[in-house]
Amino acid sequence: MQAEFKYALGVVVGLLFSVAAVASEPVPIEDKDAFEKQLITCISSDLKSNCIASLFSAHFDPAFKDRDNTVSYVNNSFKNDMENCSVYKVHVVNRVLKADLFDNRSYVIECSNVTFFGLYIGLRSQKEKWYVYEFSLNVSEEFLRRLLDMPSMSNKAKK
Repeated sequence: MQAEFKYALGVVVGLLFSVAAVASEPVPIEDKDAFEKQLITCISSDLKSNCIASLFSAHFDPAFKDRDNTVSYVNNSFKNDMENCSVYKVHVVNRVLKADLFDNRSYVIECSNVTFFGLYIGLRSQKEKWYVYEFSLNVSEEFLRRLLDMPSMSNKAKK
């Protein structure tokens, strides 16, 4: 009887460890457009219910060694940078697919106080499965001009 209990306990512990290992594995993005729609909805909701963290948490590229810190960084970037931004609208700027391996998407987030944020998300395919591999959120005019493919003010003045 005691041997059966030890065996059963061993099976339960083994299952728990295997479930934990599977849970920490990155999950591919099944539908990039649906992911984008969720992203826009999350940002438009002024990041309610920690939606950015839950949206990104499982989808980071397997090459990220410390996904928990990366998720925390993305979440904190949005919360800290957009602290005084009540989102008016999220504008899709660009979707560029290269070689069926890289899908780069950029957005301008327009705040009610007329502040603009640029957002860039890079998705990468690995064995035909898509993951987030790059992310940048920035309020600088230079970053926004690069996203919008507009000349910088210094180049404009030289012409």
